Amino acid sequence: MNGTSSTGTGARDRLGIITNNNRGDPRYYDFDGKDLRLVESELSQRTFETAVCFDESGKAIFAQLGDEDTIRFTKAQRMRMKGKVLTHNHPLGTPPSPEDLYILKENRLKEFRTCGRRGAYVLKYSGQVEKLPDFSILSDEYDALLYRLRPKYVIKAGRGLDKETALILLGEEIWKELGKKYGVILEFEKR
Repeated sequence: MNGTSSTGTGARDRLGIITNNNRGDPRYYDFDGKDLRLVESELSQRTFETAVCFDESGKAIFAQLGDEDTIRFTKAQRMRMKGKVLTHNHPLGTPPSPEDLYILKENRLKEFRTCGRRGAYVLKYSGQVEKLPDFSILSDEYDALLYRLRPKYVIKAGRGLDKETALILLGEEIWKELGKKYGVILEFEKR
């Protein structure tokens, strides 16, 4: 998910937030009255990224639509995220991206969740998150790990492991390495 840019396009939703999740859009996501588990179950079936933010009481407060691998948030949405839980889907069920981690950090979310068909990856805000280096440094390290570890999973896929599972396992191994270095813990909640 790319969250560094924000756009102000779109109309106000029923809660007064400027969003692109409008009823007239065929991709519209109606989160009204749904809890986190139901939202994640539904989002995991979508072929494009969709994010939903939940307040301290567990009530969904807004949704934002993305494409296959990117969601852009408005300034108003970013202001409302602080201390909240944000969940979004990765259509292939892969772990969070470096951009996802920095959305957690920059917006001081309570939790940033990445859901797929198997369950949800959870990053929680902590002092370790606050100490992360500039995004470009961690992103470069992520890319270096991806480059170094990818051949192992290409071989596994060639030996019969399906490509989706190989991508998921590759991402999980990258996060284990980043966790060792930076102390950021990626949890997984099985569905």
